[in-house]
Amino acid sequence: MEENIMEMDIDPVDIIIQKREEMNISPKQVAEAIGISEEYYKKIEKKIAPITEVSAEKLSAFYQTNIRTIKRDRHAIKPKRSYKTKQDVIPKRKPEEPDFAEPQYKVLNRELKRQNKILAQEVIRLSNIIEKILTIGETVDEYTPGLMPSEEE
Repeated sequence: MEENIMEMDIDPVDIIIQKREEMNISPKQVAEAIGISEEYYKKIEKKIAPITEVSAEKLSAFYQTNIRTIKRDRHAIKPKRSYKTKQDVIPKRKPEEPDFAEPQYKVLNRELKRQNKILAQEVIRLSNIIEKILTIGETVDEYTPGLMPSEEE
C-alpha cells in the first residue's frame, strides 16, 4: 500500500527522465530514434508524459528497449504507387434475379398485362385508321379529275 502511495507521488516526467539517465541515453539519441529534432524533443518531453501515467509507463518501457539510431534521408522517401492487379479488381456482381412468384411481382405482372392489352388495342385502332386513310386516298386519286403532267403540254 505504501509503495503505491510513493509511486503516485512520483511525477511521470521524472520517471522518464530518470530512466533515460539510468540508461545513459541523451535526448539527442531519443530524438534521432524517433525521427525528430533534439530541440523539439526537449520541448515535448515534459508535455508527453503528464498526459497519463499509462503513457509514462509506455515511454519508460520504450526507454528500456535498445534504442538504435535511425537516419532518414528525406529525399529517399518516395510515395508508394499502387498498381492494381487482377486480384485487386473486384468483379462487378450481377444483380440477383428477382423471384417473380412473390405477391408484389404478381400485382406488377397483372398491371403490365393490362397496360400491354390497352396498348395493343390502341395499335390495332391506329393501324385500322391508317388503312382507311390509305384506301380512301387511293379511291380519291382514281376519281379526281385532273390532267396528268404529260397531258399539260
